Amino acid sequence: MGRITIDLLRKKSEHNDGVLTTLEEISLHQCSIEKIENLELYCRHLKILYLQDNIIEKLENLDKLKELEYLNLAVNSISKIENLEHCESLNKLDLTMNFVDIEDLKTSVECLSKVPKLKEIYLTGNPCEKFKYCKEYIIAKCPQIKIYNGNEILKSERIKSQQMLNEIETLLEKESKQHIIFKENDPNQKDPNHYSVEYRRNLYKDLENDKIKREKEKEAEAKKGSLWDDEEKNKEPPSVYKPNGEVRLINQGRYDFLIDEDVKKTAIVTYTLKVPKFMDTSKIKVDLHPQYVRIDVNGKITQWRFDNDIIVEKASVKRSMTTGWLEIKAPMAQVKPREPYQPKQPDKYEELKKKEEKRIKELKPLKPNVDFVRDENVIKEVEKLEENKKDIVEISKECGVDLDEIPDLD
Repeated sequence: MGRITIDLLRKKSEHNDGVLTTLEEISLHQCSIEKIENLELYCRHLKILYLQDNIIEKLENLDKLKELEYLNLAVNSISKIENLEHCESLNKLDLTMNFVDIEDLKTSVECLSKVPKLKEIYLTGNPCEKFKYCKEYIIAKCPQIKIYNGNEILKSERIKSQQMLNEIETLLEKESKQHIIFKENDPNQKDPNHYSVEYRRNLYKDLENDKIKREKEKEAEAKKGSLWDDEEKNKEPPSVYKPNGEVRLINQGRYDFLIDEDVKKTAIVTYTLKVPKFMDTSKIKVDLHPQYVRIDVNGKITQWRFDNDIIVEKASVKRSMTTGWLEIKAPMAQVKPREPYQPKQPDKYEELKKKEEKRIKELKPLKPNVDFVRDENVIKEVEKLEENKKDIVEISKECGVDLDEIPDLD
C-alpha cells in the first residue's frame, strides 16, 4: 500500500521544481495512502493539502503544519475528528464521505471547537449526519464556523441552535448509546460486502494486488517480446561518426544545452547540458575527445562536435548543486587567448613640442615690427632686421670712411 515518502513528495511537487522546503500546495489524491506522515518533516510550509480518495483512517501528524489553511480528506476512512487543535491557520476542512459516526460526534465537535480559524466544514455522507440535529449541534458548539456543507449559516439558525443546545446534547448522548448497541447486534456489520472501514481497506488491497499482478505479467511479456522488441532491445547506441567521417550531432534526451566557444578573448570552450535537477550523477557518463563530447544520460546519448580542437587534459567537468546542470570547460588547442589591449604611451617630448607650437600660433604680436624667435626654448621678441637695415653708404659716412679709397678686392 502507498506511503507518503520523500520520493513521492518530490514527484508530486514538480510544479515547485521538487523543492519541499518552500512547498505550499500538494496533491496526494488516489495514492492508496494509509497514513498521514512525513509532511511535518519535509513540508512545514504547506497551505493546501489534497488527500482525497485514499484509505487514511486517522487524523494525525498535522499539529506542526502551522500554515495549513485547507485540508481535503474526502472519500477516506476517518472515523473521528481529532488532532487538529494546533492547526492554527486551518479555515477549511473537507471530510465528505468518511465514517464519522454518531457516537464519535461529541469528541469530534469538541476538537473542531478548538480550531480558532475554522470557517468552513463538509461532512456530507458521514454516518453522523443521520443524527437529526447534527448541523445544529456543530453550529452551537463551533461559533467560528460560517459555512456548513457549502451553505452559509444564517444568524437565525445560530440563535436557534444555541437555544436548543441542552436538549440536543441530551438527545445525542441517548442516541449514541443506542447506536453502539445497534451496531453490535447488526448482522450487516459482519457482512464482508457491507460498506465500512474494513471493506474499503480490503478493496484497496485487492486493487493493489491486481495492479502488482498486471505489472508482473507485463514484465513477463516484455521479456518474451516479439522480433521487433528484440531489435529495439539489442539496438546499439548511435555511432560517433557518420559514414562520411563527420562527428554526429545527437540529442536523444531532448535536453537543452548552451555552447560558448570564445575564440577572441579566453580561447575556452564552455558546454552546458541542462540535465534534470534530481537525477543521480552516477547515471551520467562523459566521454571527452579533442573534437567532440559524448554524454550518456541514463542510456540516452547527447553528442556535440567542437569547431576548434580542445585540450582534454586541461578540461574540467562539474555539476551544479543548485540547478543540476552539467558544465564542461576546456581550453582550445590551436587558439591562443588574445592579450589585453594596451594603448601606446605618447612621447613626452613630442607632446610638449605640440603644445608649444600650438601656443605660438595663438600668440599675437604686441608691436608692428616684431618677430618671435626661439632661443633655448624661450620665446623672445626681436625687431625685424629686413625693414630696419641701413644703407651701406650711410653707414660709411657715419664712420668717416671714404669708400673710393678702399681698394677693390682681387
